[in-house]
Amino acid sequence: MRQPIEPSSSNVVSYEIPLTKSGTDALEEALSRFFSMVFGWMFLGLLITGVVSFLMLQKPFIKLLATLVYNPLLLLGLFVLEIILVIAITGTASSTSMPLPLSLSLFLIYSALNGVTLSPIFLIYTKTSIAFTFLVTSIMFAGLSILGYITKAPAKWGTILMAGLIALIIGEVVNLFLRLPGLYHVLTILGIIIFMGLTMYDVSKLKRIAERHIELVGPSAVSSRTLMGAAVQGALSLYLDFINLFLYLLRLLGKRR
Repeated sequence: MRQPIEPSSSNVVSYEIPLTKSGTDALEEALSRFFSMVFGWMFLGLLITGVVSFLMLQKPFIKLLATLVYNPLLLLGLFVLEIILVIAITGTASSTSMPLPLSLSLFLIYSALNGVTLSPIFLIYTKTSIAFTFLVTSIMFAGLSILGYITKAPAKWGTILMAGLIALIIGEVVNLFLRLPGLYHVLTILGIIIFMGLTMYDVSKLKRIAERHIELVGPSAVSSRTLMGAAVQGALSLYLDFINLFLYLLRLLGKRR
C-alpha cells in the first residue's frame, strides 16, 4: 500500500487559479477541489476496472480468462507487473519533474490490468452476491471517508495499520500452504478491519497534507503540481483500500457458485 507524499514548500509549480473567497471559506473550497480530484480519479479507476472485468467474461476474451485460471504463473506475473506499476505511479506522481499525465496514464493502465486479474471472481461467486457486496462496500467506504475527513487520525495509526497489513500478508501467504478454514476466516475479518482503518487514515492524511500546503502557499496551491501529484497518489491509495475492502467483504458475504 502506497501512501501519499508529504509535499514540501520547494519545487512548487503553481498554475495560479485563484479562489475568490478568503479565510476558512477559501480553505474549505480548496480542500473540496482537491478531494474532487482525488475521488474523481479514484472512481474513474474503479469504473475502468469494472468494465475490463465485465469484458473478460465476454466471448472474445473468455479464452484469456480461462488461461488465467489454469495458469497460475501467468497470473503471478500480472501481479508482479501490478506492483511495478504501483511503484512507478508513486514515483512519477511525487516528482515535480515528471509530467502529471504520465502518472494518470499509469494509474489508468494499472486499473485496467487489475480488471483482468480480478475477473476470475466472477467464476467463483454469483453475480448477485458480487453486486450486493459492491453495494455494501460502497456504503461502508463512503461512511469511512466521511469519518476520516471530519476526524484527525493520529500518526501512530499509520504505523499500527501498516504493521497489521504486513501481518495480514504473511498470514495469507502461510495459509496458501496450510489451507486452514479457521485461519482463513480470521484473516478475512482482520482484512476488513485493516482496510476500514486504512480508508479512514488515508483520507485524514490526505486532508492534513492538503491543509498544510494550502496554508503555506495559498488557496491556489490546489492547482500546484505538488498537490496534483499527491491527488494521484491519494486516488491510488483509496482505490487500493476500496478494492481490498471489497475483496475481503466478498469472502465474507459472497455466495459461491
